[in-house]
Amino acid sequence: MIQAIKPGSGHERHYGCRVQPYQCRGPTDRTSVLDKIVPWYYQRLNESTGSVESATCCSDSAPEHRMFAKLIADSLAVWTTDYKIDGFRFDLMGYHPKAQILSAWDRIKALNPDIYFFGEGWDSNQSDRL
Repeated sequence: MIQAIKPGSGHERHYGCRVQPYQCRGPTDRTSVLDKIVPWYYQRLNESTGSVESATCCSDSAPEHRMFAKLIADSLAVWTTDYKIDGFRFDLMGYHPKAQILSAWDRIKALNPDIYFFGEGWDSNQSDRL
């Protein structure tokens, strides 16, 4: 996918099409290094049991943690500047703190005023934690 969208690869956009790739991976995906670097930091843990929450279809990530929010914003910036991505879709956006999404939006909007953010607006019932 990266080679196909990297500017100068010969696969540039045509006819005004926008590029919004979709990738869904969590911090415990077998190819992820996140949980190997800081175990459990990138996952939302149950306050009583310490087990990983799984209110969604899989283990819940924890974008309310400061460094995870930074990783998300930094990744969006790289995709926006280096790969000229036109928009981002957030799966289960309701599981992200509103402040984190708005902060990332402000940063990315400064890089590309025409950027799009899409998100599934499911009520996470986690508002007391976000």
